[in-house]
Amino acid sequence: MNPLLAEKTPPAVATTPEDYWGTKKQPYFFPGANPTGDLVAFFKTVHKYGNTALFVLLAKRDAKNLREPDKWAIPGGFVEAASDCQRGQPWRAGCQTPEETALRELEEETGYQAKGAIHPVCVYENPNGKEAWTRQYVFTTFDEGETLPPLRTSEETPQVAWLPLSDALGMQLAFNHNDFLRKAIGTQIRKLKIDPCDRQIEYL
Repeated sequence: MNPLLAEKTPPAVATTPEDYWGTKKQPYFFPGANPTGDLVAFFKTVHKYGNTALFVLLAKRDAKNLREPDKWAIPGGFVEAASDCQRGQPWRAGCQTPEETALRELEEETGYQAKGAIHPVCVYENPNGKEAWTRQYVFTTFDEGETLPPLRTSEETPQVAWLPLSDALGMQLAFNHNDFLRKAIGTQIRKLKIDPCDRQIEYL
């Protein structure tokens, strides 16, 4: 072998799962389905004079997020994998269910603790030939009172807000969260007392 040629050959770069999984190259930590728990929280303010207003809780994603930065989203996050599950290995269930994850993420991201019952909305999954994707478990909850519950921000969510439902329906949310919001309304339609003929929710 020509020693001059050998000197010009760059040394091999060691590749580990940490160099790929959970990075800009591949934002998911695990190949295959990566489960998430997302919670659509509705609140209806009921005033003593009979006036009501409907709100939904949204969180704005940090501008440094690898995916969908600086967009409003339904609170949620990834279901924790088993403690011995390493990056690059198929996801295995840990100690939390998707519903428990959705409740935890809701409180961590917004400071709000859901008081109403939790109802499943849908499970969405679209592998589409990719090496990794999300399996999204979507839930919804509803509560009411005279005033909106207080909220707080987090490192991941620099802005959180109870937005009027009519405003949220006209926004472009992160990922496929517009679909989640519409489906959650369908699940809660009786409690929300929305006219199914309303032009804003004609998809129902």
